[in-house]
Amino acid sequence: MIFIATHAPCLLPESAPDFTAIGLGGFRPTTLPAVVDDTGDSIASKNQHYSELTGHYWLWKNRPDLDVVGVCQYRRYFLFDPRVSAAKVYLPWTAPSLAQITGPECGKFVQRALATADVIVPRPQDLGSSLRAQYARCHRRADWDLFLQAIHETCPDLRPHLAWFDEERAAHLYNMLIAAKPLFDAYCSRLFAVTRWMEEQRAFPTEPYQCRVPAFLGERFFSFYLHVTRARCCKVPVAVLDPRAF
Repeated sequence: MIFIATHAPCLLPESAPDFTAIGLGGFRPTTLPAVVDDTGDSIASKNQHYSELTGHYWLWKNRPDLDVVGVCQYRRYFLFDPRVSAAKVYLPWTAPSLAQITGPECGKFVQRALATADVIVPRPQDLGSSLRAQYARCHRRADWDLFLQAIHETCPDLRPHLAWFDEERAAHLYNMLIAAKPLFDAYCSRLFAVTRWMEEQRAFPTEPYQCRVPAFLGERFFSFYLHVTRARCCKVPVAVLDPRAF
């Protein structure tokens, strides 16, 4: 099942058997069949900081019944079209576009891909400099330094690989993935150990945009985790529906 993470009213697919919505921060979608991230074991109250990762946390903790977990976003979807060579393409945010990218062939593609790959991810995007340098340029350097310290403290087996952040320029963005539930769970256990440790040291900022420290760092940690674990990745383009979105 692929979950479409959304935190506000928006146009969603009208009929997509392989998709369901997941409301973030307690938001309740009213169109597709949906679940909400504020029940059971939840960090929905932290959505200001974690963005789509409150949905990841909820799926990790509350859905042991799933064999495969996919997460995309209300304005960004996986594009299961091998003819597209770009990392992302912009499509109009219309019902026909949504029908095109969430049709019945999606489930078949996922099944075929996961027969030989561990995870389906967005194609990597070059950020123009090392991941460490790019984060310091666009966000708060102090948060990056705390992030590296958190990995050092909570994931000692990953310490020897931290230089990767100084060498790698590309990342799988948007906190989007499709994987078997055991891989999803293993990744989440590492990610949320890191962010929990960071929270224990210092509160995340509250100003607009930069408040989303865990979400921004989650993108970098996901790419790092895939590198370290040598995961077999099926890389597909992303369809971006909002012309204002990166």
